[in-house]
Amino acid sequence: MTPKTPSLTAYDLLGYTVPGLGLIAIFDISFVYHKSAAPLNYDLILSRYFQLDFSTLIPVLLASYLIGHVISFISSILIEKHVTWLRGVPTNFLLKHGKTPKYFKTSGEAPCLSKCFRFLTALLILPISLIDLIITKLIPISKNYFKPLDNILIEASASAHSNILKKLNIDISKKYGKELSNFDVHKLTIHCSLETAPQHINSIRNYVVLYGFMRSVTLLMILIFWVSLFHLNGNYHWWVCLLSSIILAGICFLFYAAYLKFYIRYHTEGIMALIASHANRDQYLDSDYFEEN
Repeated sequence: MTPKTPSLTAYDLLGYTVPGLGLIAIFDISFVYHKSAAPLNYDLILSRYFQLDFSTLIPVLLASYLIGHVISFISSILIEKHVTWLRGVPTNFLLKHGKTPKYFKTSGEAPCLSKCFRFLTALLILPISLIDLIITKLIPISKNYFKPLDNILIEASASAHSNILKKLNIDISKKYGKELSNFDVHKLTIHCSLETAPQHINSIRNYVVLYGFMRSVTLLMILIFWVSLFHLNGNYHWWVCLLSSIILAGICFLFYAAYLKFYIRYHTEGIMALIASHANRDQYLDSDYFEEN
């Protein structure tokens, strides 16, 4: 595969610049609302943001791009980790690898610290974690997101992974004391798919762009939830605050559900690409293939 020079992509726009602009707008509108007592309406937004000149727009775009990287990082350690702690890596539950994790079951050198971090994460993303918990326990619709693949596809994937490990002269059951169903298949799946199934690369990239964007937007919506709750508290009747909180929490969860959709499809596409390339006689692991490439 011929390496390509770095260039601006859709991920730079959707994954970083747009979320960065959103965060700048949230803080700016909040500042105007508190300091200037300006009414929050379309005319204010139009006059403040749609009439920026070129010399002002460039620094704003650069700042939003940098801030977008921070948003992406924070969303990965909050939103994405929440999914991993609750359900595991999508590749694992798609292929029925291992057991379903428990949210507060941790390991490592500092399990207490890890449990505290998970509790704070669940608290910070309360609009999502609370609805997620209710849906997981009471509503079977969550099974549509977290159901495994068909048994034939699971068997085909296991055959592909076994063949790859065999070609690499790795027997994890003997060397590492693990069964095939317990090793981390995600990295192996994605990298082999990118290397051996070029027809799937565009789909995988698109899903990366979409799930990264929706993950960042989900974090922004959670921030809007808390900022709005702070603004509403004490200024309106309790029922207005309650109704607004429920609506905003529902919107947060909708963006979170959209993130889950593309995040799981990204892993599914990697698995299907690996199966397709494995069915093509695994030419990528033959010595002639590496000599030619």
